[in-house]
Amino acid sequence: MSATPATPRQFRVWRVFLATWVIVFGLLTCWVFASPLGAGPDEPAHIVKAYGVSHGDLAGRIDPALPGDRAFEVPGYIKDFTTMVGCYRFDPSMPGSCLGAIDNQPSEMVEVFSGAGSYNPVYYFLVGWPSYFLDGAKVIHGMRLASALLYSLGIAWGITALASRRRRSWTMLAAAVTLTPMSLFMGAVVNISSMELAAAFAMSASLIALLDRGRRMPRTALILGVLISGTLLANSRSVGPLWFVIIAAALLIDGRLWRELIRSKLFWGAVVVLGGVGGAAYLWMQRVGGSGAPSTLGWGAGVVTPREGIEYMLSRTLEHAAGYVGTFGWLDTRLPDTIILIWGGLLFALVAAALLLGDGWGRVRTLVLTMALIAVPALLQGMSWYTHGHIWQDRYVLAIVFALTLCAGATLDDAIPGLVHLYRGRTTMFLLLAGLLVMHGFAILWNLRRYVTGLDEPKVEWRKMLSEPLWEPSTPGGWPVLVVVFSFAALAWVLLIARLSSRTSRNRRARWRVASGAPQVAVPTAPAVIAPIVVESEVEPVERGTDTVPVASPAHANDDAAVGSEPDRDENTAADEPSADEAAEFEPVAPARTDVDADK
Repeated sequence: MSATPATPRQFRVWRVFLATWVIVFGLLTCWVFASPLGAGPDEPAHIVKAYGVSHGDLAGRIDPALPGDRAFEVPGYIKDFTTMVGCYRFDPSMPGSCLGAIDNQPSEMVEVFSGAGSYNPVYYFLVGWPSYFLDGAKVIHGMRLASALLYSLGIAWGITALASRRRRSWTMLAAAVTLTPMSLFMGAVVNISSMELAAAFAMSASLIALLDRGRRMPRTALILGVLISGTLLANSRSVGPLWFVIIAAALLIDGRLWRELIRSKLFWGAVVVLGGVGGAAYLWMQRVGGSGAPSTLGWGAGVVTPREGIEYMLSRTLEHAAGYVGTFGWLDTRLPDTIILIWGGLLFALVAAALLLGDGWGRVRTLVLTMALIAVPALLQGMSWYTHGHIWQDRYVLAIVFALTLCAGATLDDAIPGLVHLYRGRTTMFLLLAGLLVMHGFAILWNLRRYVTGLDEPKVEWRKMLSEPLWEPSTPGGWPVLVVVFSFAALAWVLLIARLSSRTSRNRRARWRVASGAPQVAVPTAPAVIAPIVVESEVEPVERGTDTVPVASPAHANDDAAVGSEPDRDENTAADEPSADEAAEFEPVAPARTDVDADK
């Protein structure tokens, strides 16, 4: 018996997924080699943990003298590496050349303490596998690439889910703004935040796609996406379960969606699985993560009261944008204020527009996530300031920033879908994407400048990168070739976003039906006798008042179910001529069954 060929819809969905994954993984690969080894925040500690977990040691050994750290057995060259990174850490004027070479030969096993020893082991198991067949610097590069692979898969799934929405122009623009240089940097180093951010993006996108009644992805696929990404998010950092609860609670504020989900057996199965996963993550955090006090305390420990800490955090809410946009290295290499102001302004403008122009549940969801972004960091840091000191970093809340920005874009699509397509609207959008392209290129160049020659501010001489380079990435052609490759990948990224944000209208939906051989329905714009649109399908004109509307024959009665959605009710978009380029994205076909509520 021959295998059933893939339907056009399945092919198109996978094409979007694969194109996005290739582009994002290309961007991350450039970032992997744009920084010296160990240049990510606490990266040596995460590398030690990943090596230990991948070789069967999930929690390490506790030392009473260092209750917050745990010891793992690693090769001697990793121990040497963890001490070498101190030469440029917290000193942006020191180039990466001070790191020296890492021994590529196998060496004896030694114990090394890791501050990440008590973290949930799921991420480290997923990125530590290159240590089985690589040695020396290649091990660390391999772990970075494994982390980039995991991150790019999460982003690719999220973009595919968002692209399945009927209205998505604002949503795709929000996705482009969400993927900041800081998020790319964190996805390209060995740090548990990489899995946290990828999972938060994929989960938020899946939930937002579920909210759209005109979505062109099956409900089953989206629920599975929430299940997998939610599992990874809950098993990321200690605050991961909290981010999962906030994102799920905020984006599921919709009575119609609940009425749809409660009839799904898969949904209740996902609830049970996620409940078990969340319970396991909580038990790990209580038994292992909370087994000892931190080995070092932040500033203000024993001095700053909870009230003072909360007030301080609230007063710096807007200043946290620097950590959302770009603070590289060990948080010692901050992008120029102009870049932070522009990119942070775009994030703020999207959220403000959704709160002002949005309507219905979309505005409520945006408001809930906005309140969480402001209040939760203040409460978490403020309440622990007296006992642990100041330990909060701006990037810790990027998961909520992802969910908020995507939610704001979807809210604008639901409230004002045609605004992007007004006079010069598309031109403005392309200019914004071009601006993001330029800022992405500048960000990686700024990061390279910091390690190639060192940032000796306020005098930054760019010509020294060519005339007197002190460090070069371990890629063919050095940093110039790396920048060129990144520029092409970034260009492909913005072109993909522009392509996926193409407007969706009633007539475009009709063109998808024509492409699949389904009947098309003519919609009158005035009380007059309207001739039906002629297509190659079986239709029977039926008189309804003064309007003539073609009605599909029984053979095509459930064509809307083929795309997993209800008929388009958008009456605000204008008619236009078919475009072969626009119709190539998703091509629905006649369904094999007509049960629109079926999970499979």
